Amino acid sequence: ETLAEMSGLRGDLGRLGSLFDSSARAVDHLAGATSVADLLAELVRQLSVEFTRVALFRVKANRLEGEHQVGFDLTTDVSKLVIPLSVDSLITRAATTGSIEHLTGSELEDSSRVPFGGTPSAALALPMFVRRRNSRSSW
Repeated sequence: ETLAEMSGLRGDLGRLGSLFDSSARAVDHLAGATSVADLLAELVRQLSVEFTRVALFRVKANRLEGEHQVGFDLTTDVSKLVIPLSVDSLITRAATTGSIEHLTGSELEDSSRVPFGGTPSAALALPMFVRRRNSRSSW
């Protein structure tokens, strides 16, 4: 039993080391970006190393507009998607609340996957703020 636990710990340590290495490489690639657009495109590429499909949307006025994608079939062009913030979805909730949103297992009903299709086992929406302005600072 102890040998099995040690083997499991070695596997965990190996995965952690691999994650650390890939994170360090990702930071190096991200540091090479010369504009916000380049940075966001590189971020999508780096996330696609860990995730099967990655899409980047920007909030513009009262809607989300697709900008970059990796891992989708050839018929899906995220850059042609516009999603009103008034639509209840995983990504609109993340955009309006500023909080990470996720769905897994039975939470992924057909309406939750639109407009991406497929049969995902998990979905994650991560809001990021670039050049955000508030009363005290600009980001």
